[in-house]
Amino acid sequence: LLGGRVIAVVLTALTQVLIVRRLSTSDYAAWAYAFSAVLLLQILSSFGFQEAVPRFVAIYHERQDYPRMFGTMLLSVGLIALSGTLVIAAFFCFPDKLLALLHGQKESLTVLAVLIFMVPFEGFDGILMGIFATLASPRSIFYRRHVLAPSLRLAVVVLLIAGKASVLFLAYGYLASSVLGILLYTWILLRLLQHEGLLAHLRRDGINVPYRELLSFVAPMMTSDLLFVLSDSGLVLLIGYYYGLRDAALFRMALPLAAMNHIVNNMTGILYMPAAARMFANNDREGLEHLYWRTATWVAVFTFPVFVGTFAFARPLTIALY
Repeated sequence: LLGGRVIAVVLTALTQVLIVRRLSTSDYAAWAYAFSAVLLLQILSSFGFQEAVPRFVAIYHERQDYPRMFGTMLLSVGLIALSGTLVIAAFFCFPDKLLALLHGQKESLTVLAVLIFMVPFEGFDGILMGIFATLASPRSIFYRRHVLAPSLRLAVVVLLIAGKASVLFLAYGYLASSVLGILLYTWILLRLLQHEGLLAHLRRDGINVPYRELLSFVAPMMTSDLLFVLSDSGLVLLIGYYYGLRDAALFRMALPLAAMNHIVNNMTGILYMPAAARMFANNDREGLEHLYWRTATWVAVFTFPVFVGTFAFARPLTIALY
């Protein structure tokens, strides 16, 4: 997974550099502002289920409580679909309000009108990744999330440059790649469930939705997700509102370089939560302590060189790329 994440970061960085060099300042400002809004809405509409799914699915799978395991999947997918639909409906019902927040920047509103449909699909992506991590399929995560997804977006940017297309082409291309990835992910998941013999339990035992346990867990998670997104995409929106879209674009341009410091932490977290949940289900306190310190050590060791490069050489690195 860490190797796959490195591949994804390289492809994403190349995509970012090509977008910045291809688009004009105003077009990139519109793109950066709209894309940051989508990331913000996607986190808020996920209700914290991206963290809850690997935890509860792992516990119920370990206990062979298949009705609750499938109920967890159903509830998370259903709520994300509902919230995503409400976000899209609200956008098209109140475009004048959004235009006022954008200081009349119609370009950003036009791009956002396309990217807004990515909100539910990006939420589904996070849920499916948690399920794959729980069912011990890191290979599927490697190909789908770290190879296919960034490769599709890079292909969209290459077509953008080759055809000298507009920023709207970029928005439609990103949306198409997101939809295609979810369809492929769903097909792989069904094959995985069938291979593990879990679909038979779905037909035999039915579904039991543990809404009380899930909602009690995701309520505080929503607060932490809100704080996280405000320190990332939320800052881009605030800068754009108070200082203008040009400054927001410059900030959004440099943000992926700084985010490289989260690579190791994010990747270990994907498999850490299901493993910790299984140990919790078995009351393996010693295993939990060992897992935590081993993971924390590797995160610190591998992240330090990235921090040195992005901090000590921030100026030459940014100028060389952009």
